[in-house]
Amino acid sequence: MLAALAQPHPNIVPFYGSVRMAGAAWLCMEVAEHGSLERLLRSCKRLNYVFTTAAKAAMCQQIAAAMAAMAAAHVLHRDLATRNVLVYRLAPVLVKVWLRVGV
Repeated sequence: MLAALAQPHPNIVPFYGSVRMAGAAWLCMEVAEHGSLERLLRSCKRLNYVFTTAAKAAMCQQIAAAMAAMAAAHVLHRDLATRNVLVYRLAPVLVKVWLRVGV
C-alpha cells in the first residue's frame, strides 16, 4: 500500500512489495479469485452471461470509492481500466482497484 494512503481501503488491492530477479519484476499482493474485470467480462460475453443492474452499480460504487480514497490521499492512478480492476467475489460483488506502484 502506498504510504500516502494512511489506512488500507476495502476497494484498493493491498500491495506488499516487489523484487527484481533475472530482469523480471515479481509482485506480492492479494490474489483475486476471479482475476481482472477485463478477463471476467470477456468470459461473460462468450457465455452470454449478463450482470444484474445491482451488480454493475455495486462495481461502479466500489471503484468510485477506491478512486475517491486515492484522490483524498493526493494519489493519481493514471491507468484506470478493466485490466486494473480485480474481482474478488461475485455474490455479493467485491472489486478492488490495483494501483501499480514503482514497478
